[in-house]
Amino acid sequence: MEMERWIVRGALCITIGALIGFILYLGFGDMDGDGLVALRGDCNDVSPAIYPGATEICDDFDNDCDGVVDEDLPQTIYYDDTDGDGYGDDGVAIRMRPPVPAMSLEGCYRSRPGMTPIKGDCDDTNPLIHPGAIEISNGIDDDCDGETDE
Repeated sequence: MEMERWIVRGALCITIGALIGFILYLGFGDMDGDGLVALRGDCNDVSPAIYPGATEICDDFDNDCDGVVDEDLPQTIYYDDTDGDGYGDDGVAIRMRPPVPAMSLEGCYRSRPGMTPIKGDCDDTNPLIHPGAIEISNGIDDDCDGETDE
């Protein structure tokens, strides 16, 4: 008799657990606790940071459940800085989004070494020639202002 009760209780617990799991699976339950369920548009019911209306951040996820990943984020233009003087070649530009702090995903568009957000280097092969450099009498536009030896 006691064994039969135990078996019935065990079967009931398994049945209730399976029913709860099935309800969550169908999208009626809120698995991540963000107040939304899959049937109400929560596109990722495992993460409480992803739901319709969430702020989109650069993390390679669709945070706001609109079907587009990492859209409408501010972007910075970076320029090739071959000579390492902190000024880039205007002709070589890459548009990038700022990464999430503490993230190191390449998908978060971190600038690579040799890139700078400052353009205007008129000779990106010489680190002594760039905007703001001291102009010396050498027949070269050292400060990239369009004038030589002024």
